Amino acid sequence: MSITFLAMVVVGGLGSIMGSIAGAALMTYLDVKLQAIQDIPGIGTLLVSFSEKYMTMAGISNVAIIVYGLIMILIVLFEPLGIFGIWIRFKRYWKTYPF
Repeated sequence: MSITFLAMVVVGGLGSIMGSIAGAALMTYLDVKLQAIQDIPGIGTLLVSFSEKYMTMAGISNVAIIVYGLIMILIVLFEPLGIFGIWIRFKRYWKTYPF
């Protein structure tokens, strides 16, 4: 559970409250969608069997933790300010739109 909370803050943006709220909304949505990943034809059963064979018998929850970790790494590498940084760039672009 603590990994999920940390991922929410990192993905949203470490320096802002609105970013943390956006990160929490995104990670909660992602959590709901990852719980239903086993229903996807083909890839869902493949991920579940991979998780049960090479990790533990817990199944799909292992895949969710791997996805959270990958998202955190990608956000830190490519967008250090998180979702809030994307929002700042988007807002700055539209304020100066006509150039």
